[in-house]
Amino acid sequence: MSNEMSKPGGSGRGEPFRLELTGEFLLLLTLTWFLWGGETLAALALAAAVHELGHAAVLLGQGQLPRALRMDLAGLCLRCPPAATEGRELLRTLAGPAAGLLLALALRGRAEPLLRLWGETSLALSGMNLLPASCLDGGRLLRSLAILALGPVPAERISSALDWVSILLFLLLGLKGRPDWLLWSAWLLVHRVRKR
Repeated sequence: MSNEMSKPGGSGRGEPFRLELTGEFLLLLTLTWFLWGGETLAALALAAAVHELGHAAVLLGQGQLPRALRMDLAGLCLRCPPAATEGRELLRTLAGPAAGLLLALALRGRAEPLLRLWGETSLALSGMNLLPASCLDGGRLLRSLAILALGPVPAERISSALDWVSILLFLLLGLKGRPDWLLWSAWLLVHRVRKR
């Protein structure tokens, strides 16, 4: 989920909802299928869809409509109008991981391997999404809390520092024998560079 600034003179109402599909997303799908197979790809797609639906449900409850669903190197990302308050932003941000956790709990203990995989994937995606990188919900949560406690300027500095800590953490985990963690480090680095 990400927030967009309103266009000058417009509230964002009446604008058509957009689906934005990039070549990066197709590459991400292909890479996921190649490395982990079709069942994992389906489980990730379900978990990501439920996650974004969680964000959308709270957004609709706040009387706003999503502007777009972007599919890129980050996966799925719901584009939203800015929240009126940091408290509303916190609720929006928490809704995605909460929806994923509810799916994981609903599928917990199922005997069917595919349903168990879906639940475990949803739980893993929700957990990863709570890491403190600014492109993830965990980073957005910490940024909102820091804005409430310290103001916007210190919050941005904290957010930037946490991005680099997350990148280095995944890099170190990858060098310790988990090459898939190197992909996470590279993914976070791409987001950090794009943010500038």
